Amino acid sequence: MNLKQMATSKNIRNIVRNASAGIIQCGTNSLSDDTEDVKGDNKLSLLSPSSGYSHSELRHLSHGFINSMLLCHWDNILGPRIIHLWTISGRMSYPVSTLMQICSQSLSGEICRDVYNSFIDFKFYDIPEKQVIVPAFIFTANKAGGPGVHSLSLIIPKSNLTLYLQIHQLLQRCFERIVGKLRIIMNKWDAISEIPREEFRIHITDCMEMLASLTVSALPDTVKLLSTLALFNTCEERRCSRIVDTNHHPYHHDLYLQGALRKSDHIFEYPVQEILYSKYPTTIIDLTQQVVKQSPIYSDHVVHSYDTQRNELTCLHHGDNNDIAIPGGEILTQVDITETLIQGLLEELDKLPAECGVREAYILQFMRVVQKKAVCLIKYLEGETNYGAQAFKGGTRKLRHDLLITTDGDLRIIMAAAEKLKPGIVWFIMGGGDYSNRQISTEY
Repeated sequence: MNLKQMATSKNIRNIVRNASAGIIQCGTNSLSDDTEDVKGDNKLSLLSPSSGYSHSELRHLSHGFINSMLLCHWDNILGPRIIHLWTISGRMSYPVSTLMQICSQSLSGEICRDVYNSFIDFKFYDIPEKQVIVPAFIFTANKAGGPGVHSLSLIIPKSNLTLYLQIHQLLQRCFERIVGKLRIIMNKWDAISEIPREEFRIHITDCMEMLASLTVSALPDTVKLLSTLALFNTCEERRCSRIVDTNHHPYHHDLYLQGALRKSDHIFEYPVQEILYSKYPTTIIDLTQQVVKQSPIYSDHVVHSYDTQRNELTCLHHGDNNDIAIPGGEILTQVDITETLIQGLLEELDKLPAECGVREAYILQFMRVVQKKAVCLIKYLEGETNYGAQAFKGGTRKLRHDLLITTDGDLRIIMAAAEKLKPGIVWFIMGGGDYSNRQISTEY
């Protein structure tokens, strides 16, 4: 084995410092382009399965010379990690290995940095084999678990080096201001901590029981609670959700998750007719009033949904669009049902680090467990009723006993998951009776 092969096999990086120019040139022959993700989907990882990062695209910047921006932070366990990637529409994109290299280089030598240091440091890298130059801003800011070292790197084609050097001071001043604002935002941002633990547990439980959710708040940032609730939905359900729309459609009847803002006078009229029209029962989380309400569950909701659609078309036929009948009585009611699944999940999440996607992965595994319990419930009912040919005898009391489900809340969560897998199964369990009190009876 010659020296060149030995250097490649040991992943030795050659660093050549050009003292006169003050530019660090980093060789990366050990990183083969064969391992790069051609489509840029981040399917391959050079660090670990939890090294994913978010990505967004900036448009209408056709006259710029920056191709991408990279926000990274130093993880005490896994080392340099990418948090977010901004790409410029129409500009060149870079494979994962290049991004990882830039992340590593920008944070190299910062392990002993004082995390309480408020200074913003500047580094400049030249990576000849990738034909890019990288101005990087190093700073400390809060992350999950406390303060940490971060970097904001700009990826610029090396062909624009002369242009960059001409406007270097201007660009540095601009981005130092941007980084200063970013630090404040990161220090203030803590979406879940704004909501007490018990209320947060109730929000998750009600959303998993009712299949759809509307969050109401007077503050736009508070509505971002939906971003956390979306972790308990599938990818398909997230595509049929939205954070908040204050323009033309404050509420849509069949979105799984959505937010709405109260007016300046804190008045918000619940869209009862639209809620009853929806396919699934709905939970309304009012963060301003600190209340959680639910529409009629399962069998009642099916009847109300059918009546609402029929009344709407009947009124349209007769020209009475404003006289659509709404069922009398209290349609949206508060509930408080004991459960153990979500409570246990939150206790386990507290023991995990809130970074590197560990908690998100654990929630995904939890949802798989709930889905398996739902499949078990479906198979149990198929065996007990000869695939639906016979009525189910014993009711929910027998169901809970045989499947070792401890509380009514746990049963409702599992039944909601089963309803998604096999629509109509909840109606079959309940028998289509009147359950307007929204409590699961154990006297069947």
